[in-house]
This record gives sequence, structure tokens and C-alpha cells, in this order.
Amino acid sequence: MRLRVLWVSGWGFSAEGFRPAADCLRVRGERRAADVDHRFFDWTAGRTPEALLRALKTALVAVRQEAGEKADPKRRGRVAVVAWSLGALAVLSLGPALLNGIDALVIVGGTPRFLRAPDWPHGWDERALERFRRRFVRRPMETFGRFLRDVFGETPESIERIALPVADPSVQASAMAGLMLLERLDAREGLGDLRLPLYILHGAEDAIVPLSAASALRERLPQGSLTVWETAGHAPHLERPADFCAWLGTSLREVMDGGEPRP
Repeated sequence: MRLRVLWVSGWGFSAEGFRPAADCLRVRGERRAADVDHRFFDWTAGRTPEALLRALKTALVAVRQEAGEKADPKRRGRVAVVAWSLGALAVLSLGPALLNGIDALVIVGGTPRFLRAPDWPHGWDERALERFRRRFVRRPMETFGRFLRDVFGETPESIERIALPVADPSVQASAMAGLMLLERLDAREGLGDLRLPLYILHGAEDAIVPLSAASALRERLPQGSLTVWETAGHAPHLERPADFCAWLGTSLREVMDGGEPRP
């Protein structure tokens, strides 16, 4: 059985941030071992919000096709998506018609809506996001550095290596498009129609996406589980990589042991 994993990064980060987890991931079920192929997606794939979403959809469709979605269902491979932060929001926004064709979705530090609303108290105030966006336009390096400190405290060198080079004007354009997605996307409507296992991991100390957002997301899912790490923030996979690899392997092993893939 072959498992294909699409890794979708968060805002401001290269997909290489998932490389340690991809390199250590070994999925062995009770009945079979999985050969694992990896595809990586980050937010330099377009310079407008629409282009970014098209690129993400194209990446997911390609992984599904590689798994042989039109072949004999009993023989096709499995597909999992692991998405962090903006990546999680964007993947959820693709909707049930596309997502129900995969076998598992892993949400890390994610939310179905980034901004607060009268019926959604779990997000940022839109004025705070607008202030951040304006600062980023004027002083991208300084603003991004502050963002890294908000997420990680004192930013270790290992984190800086996987951050996107925002000094590059083309990367700045992509980053601005990503901020616009945070402002626009609301994936709540289709959550009740998702018919696949969703594994949510959230840090109790997340300063970007509150834990209440992950709890509210879980409540809307027919098939969802929520794991909370008390000593993690917005990026559990980077803060506790060994624990993340073990948790992810266990979650995806359940997928491999869940019977034959759905047609």
C-alpha cells in the first residue's frame, strides 16, 4: 500500500519546515506497511489570492491522480494532507467535493476562519490584521521578524532557515496574497459534509490561533479528533518534532488500518 502525503505550509514558511517530519515518517499498520511519497506546497505558488488557491487545488488533484483515483478502488493508494495554519484554512476552504476524495486530513494550528465575527469569537480582530498588513508593506523584514518572535519567542536559527525570504519582492507579493486569504476565507459552511477522518493537533499556548478555534472546528466535524499539547504553541511540528512524528505516524497508521480505500 502506497501513501501519498501532501504537506501544506503556513504563512511565511517554506514547505521545507515539514521536511523533518516527512523524513522520519514511517507508517506501519497492523496488516501492511506503507510506502510513503511526499509532495510539498508553500505560499510562493502565486501572487494573488486566487492564484494561490488554484495552485493548491492543482497540487491536491495531482496527488489524488497519482494515487490512481480512477483505478480499481481496492488497489489504489491512499492520500493524506497535512496542513498548518494558513495551509489548514486554505485546504478546508476547498470544500467537501474535493476533500472527500482523500483518506485523511491533518490540521496543525488551524482554524476554519481566521478573523473574528459575530458568530465566531475565536479569531483576530480585522483591524489587527489590517495593521499587520500595512506594517508588512512598509517594513517587511522587520514585521516578519516580529511575527517570528510572536510565534516562537526568541527565534532559533533552525526556524530562520525555513522562513521565506521576504526581502525578495516576489516573495513579498505572495506573502501579501496569503494575508488576503486570511482575511477572506471562511471554511465553516462545508465542515458538516466532510466524510473523512480529520486529526487536529493544537498547542494550548498558541498565540496566533486560539485553542477555542480548534475546539469549535472539532465540534463541527462528523469525523474529527482533537489532540492538545499543553506545552506547545502555534507550530507543534517545529517545537516538538520527535513527538510530532510519533503522533502523525500513529494517526496515519489508523488510516492504513481502516479497511480498503473508499472508491
